[in-house]
Amino acid sequence: MSDSVQGLLGFALIAGLFVLYWRERRQRRRAAAGEPGSVPPLAPVEPATPPPVDGEEAVGPSPLHRSPNFGFPILLCFLLFLTAGHRHDGWGYLWQGLYLAVVAVAVYSTLSPKEFEREHGQDPERTRGVHIVVMAVPYVLFPAAGWVMVVVAGWNAGVLVPALPWVPLVLGAMLAGPLERLQRRRGGPG
Repeated sequence: MSDSVQGLLGFALIAGLFVLYWRERRQRRRAAAGEPGSVPPLAPVEPATPPPVDGEEAVGPSPLHRSPNFGFPILLCFLLFLTAGHRHDGWGYLWQGLYLAVVAVAVYSTLSPKEFEREHGQDPERTRGVHIVVMAVPYVLFPAAGWVMVVVAGWNAGVLVPALPWVPLVLGAMLAGPLERLQRRRGGPG
């Protein structure tokens, strides 16, 4: 396939994902407002926790069991890869514009009072400063550093920089299950 056809297909895919996201949010807003003909929001799914054993304290899900947005670094790495492959043509500027638009949405989400209130509702001990650090580092700082490395410095390996904050999360999630089973076999807490 030619570069133009690949670029158009990639653009169509990303545009389609944005449209689907927008439609879902609109349906949820309509359902929350009680408009007729709207789709009711899905009931939140509570994580399954085993019943406490005698003498054991009931514990909620650990932070490792909260689902991070693993699609975000994949999208950013993909857009940076496309930007690096089309440095000095129109497609490169298009991919770079999409990349910067996604990062701008992340900046807005990081500084949004609504997003903080939602996160504060899930974790009442979370302060505004912790929220900004937790959101800004993986969603703004690393993507901005990756963009600088690829676009400004011309270093193609920088396309992987936006995924770096997720490496410990993936490793932790992969090791959490086996470590819990090992602790249960040994009779430890968990």
